[in-house]
Amino acid sequence: MFLLLAPLAAWAGWEPLGAGVQGMVTHLACSPKGVLYVGGIFFDAGGQSAFGLASWDPASGWTPLKPTLDNTLQGMALRDDGSLVVAGAFWKAGDQDLRLVGRYDPEARTWTPMGAQNTPMNGTYRADAPGVVSGPPSALGEGASGLFAAFGTMGGEGENEVFEIRRWTGSGWSVPLGRAENVWVAALLPEPEGTLWVGGAFRRVGGTAAARVARYDLASKRWHPLGRGLGGGDVYALARDRRGHLVAGGSFTRAGGLPASRVARWDGKAWHPLGKGFNGPVQALALGPDGALYAGGDFTKAEGRIAPHLARWDGAKWEPFGPGTDGSVVALAWAPDGTLYVGGDFSRVGKVPAAKVARFVP
Repeated sequence: MFLLLAPLAAWAGWEPLGAGVQGMVTHLACSPKGVLYVGGIFFDAGGQSAFGLASWDPASGWTPLKPTLDNTLQGMALRDDGSLVVAGAFWKAGDQDLRLVGRYDPEARTWTPMGAQNTPMNGTYRADAPGVVSGPPSALGEGASGLFAAFGTMGGEGENEVFEIRRWTGSGWSVPLGRAENVWVAALLPEPEGTLWVGGAFRRVGGTAAARVARYDLASKRWHPLGRGLGGGDVYALARDRRGHLVAGGSFTRAGGLPASRVARWDGKAWHPLGKGFNGPVQALALGPDGALYAGGDFTKAEGRIAPHLARWDGAKWEPFGPGTDGSVVALAWAPDGTLYVGGDFSRVGKVPAAKVARFVP
C-alpha cells in the first residue's frame, strides 16, 4: 500500500534545513531513524565548519561529521547496520587512515577503513588483485546483493583511464568484476536477485559492448548489454519504477535507437521513452512512497511544461513537482516518514530561501 502525499497544488510543506550549506550538495542518504547525511563540496553546514560531510537531525539540526575527511567524497551509501560508507579522493579522516573508502559509525562517531589500498609497483599501479585499488571511486552502490564501488585506475599522466567495478567481500575488495574502458561510471544499482545495474559514459564494460548501461549477473559472472543501449549522451542516475522496471536518467537523447529525451525505461526486453522527457539532464531519480518516480536535474521543462529542476512521473506523464528550485537538483532522498529531501546547487525552492538543501514534508 502506497502513502498519499499532500495535493500537488499545496506547497506550504517546503522548508529549508536551517542555514543549509555553503557550497554544493552532491549526495544525500537518510537513515531508518530519520537522520539525513549530506555530502558535497562545502565548508560550512548550519553555520558550523564542515568539510564536505554533515548530518541533519530534524530534532537537533546540523552536526558536522568529525574527524573530517581530508578531500572530497564521490559516493555515499547507508548499510543495513546503520553505518555510513563514503568513497572519494580522500586519504584520511583526522588521524585515521582510510584510503579512498571509509565507514562511519554514528553511535561511536568513529571511522574505520574499508580495505582499499594504493600500492605502486615499479612506478605503475596494480589493480588486478583483491583489495588493491589505484584511484578514487566515481560511484558507490549498496543493495541486497552487496556493496559495490567503481574505482578509477591511473593513466600515464595521472588521469583516470579505466574504472573497475568491485564488490566488498566483508574484509576487502574483490578482483574487478569488469572494467569500463576510458570513461567513468556514474551509477551502481545492486538488486536482490543478484543483479548489478551499471550506468555511465562507457561503451564497453567487462569486455562486453554495452552503450552506457549494462547488467552484471553475480551468479554467472557475466555482463549483458541492454539492447542497443543509450545514445547521444550519458547516464547519471538509475532507479526502479513502481512496476519494477529499470529507469535511466542522464543527458542521452536516444534509447534503443528511439528518441528519448534524458529519461527512458527498460522493461527487460526493450527500451521505451518515458513521456516526452526533459529539456536538460536528469541527475537524480528516486521512487517515492506514493509509487511515483521523482526526478531532479539541470532541466527547466518536463513534457514541455515549466518544471524547474524537479518533476514527478505519475505513471502516464511527467508533471512539475511544486514550484521547483532556482538551480540544479543533484540528489534526492526519502525519509521513513515520507519527507522528501532535495540537494544540489540552488538557493531557493519557489520563494522559500533554502541553501543547497531543502525538504518537503507531506
